[in-house]
Amino acid sequence: MSSPQNVWFMVGASVVGLVGAVGIMIIEKLRQKREEQILKQHIECLGKEMQNIRKELDTLRNIQKNTSKRSKRSKTSTASTTSTDSFISATDGDSSDLEFYDVSDEEEKISDALEDTHRFADRVDLVLDSSNIEDLKITLEELKDLSEEFPEDANILWRIAKACYKLATDSDNLIDKEEYLRQGIEACKSALRISPNNCDIHKWYAILVGSRAEIQPIKERIADGHLFKKHVDKALTLNPKDYMLHHMLGRFAYEIASLKWYERKVAATLFGEPPSATYEEALNCFLQVEKYCNREWKENKFFIAKCHFVLGQKSEAIKWFKNAEAVPSQNYSDHKLQLEILDMLKKCQS
Repeated sequence: MSSPQNVWFMVGASVVGLVGAVGIMIIEKLRQKREEQILKQHIECLGKEMQNIRKELDTLRNIQKNTSKRSKRSKTSTASTTSTDSFISATDGDSSDLEFYDVSDEEEKISDALEDTHRFADRVDLVLDSSNIEDLKITLEELKDLSEEFPEDANILWRIAKACYKLATDSDNLIDKEEYLRQGIEACKSALRISPNNCDIHKWYAILVGSRAEIQPIKERIADGHLFKKHVDKALTLNPKDYMLHHMLGRFAYEIASLKWYERKVAATLFGEPPSATYEEALNCFLQVEKYCNREWKENKFFIAKCHFVLGQKSEAIKWFKNAEAVPSQNYSDHKLQLEILDMLKKCQS
């Protein structure tokens, strides 16, 4: 792309024969004025960016102090260390035109703070992807504390929702499960008011609603099904290669395909015709998960096997049930699933 200097030079050259020396002087003046305007704009932008960086640094220092206090109080492990600006959205601020020149004294401090920030974010996400219940509980409390300090940060809120889902999934106490699901859904509602086009919010909202539907009566289950589909579709629009979203769509299609006639009648009466889906569509979604997922997922393999089973494809069903059985159980849900897998294998082999 041509620079502003080149553009103005070509303009001057093209009209030199028409306007003569006076015209060239006018164009040169205009070029200089334009360059001055561009430089001033750059100075203003850089000044604002520097102001934002300084605000982020102040925020990081405050979080670091608070996190350090919580760390001493709870004697936690990896979940409570330094702080993270991956959860914080800095606001714009005014600054002088030349403020960006005065950065050398803080560059090292900013670099160190951002490095601590990334380490903290990595630790939090690592805990949220783990099956250590105590660490999950500690991390959930840490995130709640951060959310109180920064209530307009949607990234904190969807991580709260994720932690709630993980704890609900592992709980065999119905009251505890319902409470974790309620907290997670409320966190998602708050996050969507702040950031309506955040894929992670829609994703975890759908996951939590889908989990709630499993323990709901028929009427509420159908309502949650529509809400679930709405947020999965939105999340897939924002991130079409997310393997978990494909699994969720597969689960949805499987449930729709397996609806009893009276459940369909209730759905038609209350909400109009229910969405249509087939076991073949569900199977395709689960196979997409195997394509994109970088780990062995016991539950997904189990549902591939179930699709083959209901489709009458016995040999494929046995193969996938065995594949699912071979994946080590990581949590309470996996242990329950293992019993169901063994039961299904007996049915297939009988």
